[in-house]
Parts: sequence; structure tokens; C-alpha cells
Amino acid sequence: MTQASKRRLALILVVALIASAVAPMGVAAQTDDGDTGLLEALTGKAVDIAEDPVGAAKAASAFFKGAAENIAYANPLREPKRDARQCALDIQSEFNANNETYIAYANERIVANTDYDTVRIRCETDTDDGDNGQTVFFVADINQTTGNVTSAEIVNETSRSVDKRVTLSGLAAEEGPDDLVDFREEYVETNTTPEGAFGRRMAGKYAGHVEGTFDFIGGDE
Repeated sequence: MTQASKRRLALILVVALIASAVAPMGVAAQTDDGDTGLLEALTGKAVDIAEDPVGAAKAASAFFKGAAENIAYANPLREPKRDARQCALDIQSEFNANNETYIAYANERIVANTDYDTVRIRCETDTDDGDNGQTVFFVADINQTTGNVTSAEIVNETSRSVDKRVTLSGLAAEEGPDDLVDFREEYVETNTTPEGAFGRRMAGKYAGHVEGTFDFIGGDE
């Protein structure tokens, strides 16, 4: 991989981790084979049905399992798990309490870019009083020589210009923080890259509940 290609790899650490454990959205990354999504950078390349029919079947099954959770969310009798404020607080608390672990995990998989070091993260849920949004900001410091993140945290406000935005709504706002914790415990702390089926389940689960100003699956921005 050329240095120019490495510099094109966009790091949004917290969004990357949330996305891998939560969302079918994220920033574009690039490999020697061309453009790929950040999902592939963190969880491995998409499963090729011709090369790995068993893996492809697992990925398809995982997607439909996630989609079933998505459909179940529409049940009007379902009790909300958390509101927007709690969503933002839980994401902030989880990341800041374990930021060094997250940073080490991402630095082994992604080359950071200072063009993408400030991200607005917004949680939105439906509430009776109409106060349904809460925003926090992911901010990181990047070593431009090594392409590594040297520090990162989620703050309530920042004077930096926002590079990218992501909004978690509905099911993603309610259950995304829990999946982020699960992702850390199962993969980040063990420095393990999840199989493609994991990402497909999350994509099925949170389809329609995440919006962002970047491409997660792959391709040009």
C-alpha cells in the first residue's frame, strides 16, 4: 500500500467502533484492491460466495437475524430501553473509560487522517415532550507521521470544526450503546477481528436507524 493510499484511509474511531458493532454506515477506506468500507477495514473483507459458500451462508443468516430484530423494534408494545440523553451519555462513558483500549485496537487496523478527527454524534429517540435529541463530539489527536491516533475522547462540546456527522435513531439509539460494550468485551479487549457475519447482523439490525456523512460499506465518498 502506498503512502498516498494510507493517507486516504479515514479514521473516525468511535464511529468506526460503533459502526462495526452497530451501524451500516461509516467512512470510506482504501486497500490495495481499491476502495472498501470501514466495515471491511475493521471486520475483514466481504464474504465471496464462490470462495467461501459456508461463510457466505453464515453472513446471509446473520443479516436476516439482525433484520428480525429490526422488525421487532416496530412493535408498538415494546418498551423503550433508553432515551437520547442516556444514549449519548452511555456512548461517552463507555468510550472515555476504555479509550486507550479502543485506540490501540483501531491503530492496528486503520491509518488515521487529520481530515476526519472530529465527529458529531447525535442520538435521537421519540419522546412525549418532543425533546428527542442529544449531541456529543468525538475528538482525536493524530500523529501525522505515523498515522496513529495519540489520544481521543468524547466531549459534550468542542470549538473544532466538525468533519463528519453520524445520527443514531430509534433502535440504534436504544441498543447501540449496549452493542458497543459487547463489541469491546468480545473483540477489542482480545484484539480479535470479528467475522463478516458479525457485521452483516449489525447491518440488518440497524438498517434505517443510522445516518451519516460518509460511506460505511465501501466506494467513493
